[in-house]
Amino acid sequence: MSFAQRLKYYLIGIGLGIIVVFIFFGKRTFQCSYFPNARALDEAKFYPINYSPEVESFFRSHKIDTTFVKDQLFRRSTITNFGTEEVKAKPCRIYRANYDNADLQRKYEFVYKICKDFTYIESIKEVD
Repeated sequence: MSFAQRLKYYLIGIGLGIIVVFIFFGKRTFQCSYFPNARALDEAKFYPINYSPEVESFFRSHKIDTTFVKDQLFRRSTITNFGTEEVKAKPCRIYRANYDNADLQRKYEFVYKICKDFTYIESIKEVD
C-alpha cells in the first residue's frame, strides 16, 4: 500500500471520527468560569428569584423587568464583599454587588442572598 493510499484512508477516518464526535456530543450550550465572582452570580441565576417589596417598587418605578435581572444584573455585575463574614453566613449567604453599564448609563448597587432553594434580592439602589 502506497503512502498516498494510507493518507487517503487516514483522512477519511479522521473525517468520519469528527462527524461522529459532533453527532454524539453536539453543540455545548453551557459555560463555566472558575472565578469566584462569576460562580456566585451564576449560582444566583440558577435558583428561583424572589424580590423584596422595596425591590419590586424600584423595578416598577424604573421600568425594569425580570429578564433584565437575569440577563444584565447577574451577568455584568461585580461582587464587592468577598472575604467578609456575610458571604459565609448561614442559612443564606449575603452578597453585595455593583452593576455598571456605560452603554445604558445605568449604575446600581444591590444586595442579594443565596439560600438553599432560592435567591432573594433584598435591596437595590441607583448610584450616580
